[in-house]
Amino acid sequence: MKTRHPQSLRAGVAALALLALTAMPLARAEPAPWYLWVSNTADGLICAQISPGEDWRILRGPFRDGLCRKQGVPG
Repeated sequence: MKTRHPQSLRAGVAALALLALTAMPLARAEPAPWYLWVSNTADGLICAQISPGEDWRILRGPFRDGLCRKQGVPG
């Protein structure tokens, strides 16, 4: 069984740390906007980030809050 030299181990750890630090900005997620949805088949309004179903369409938006009161894109 081969033994690794401490210097090559340190170089490997340094390379992994550098890779992790450079990948961090790519993994940043932004909040999703909210939309006011209206039902096509019933009297109903809902504020949601994604479609509540196929019988719903966007009435207004985007909004920054879950109450669909603050206009604009979050973030």
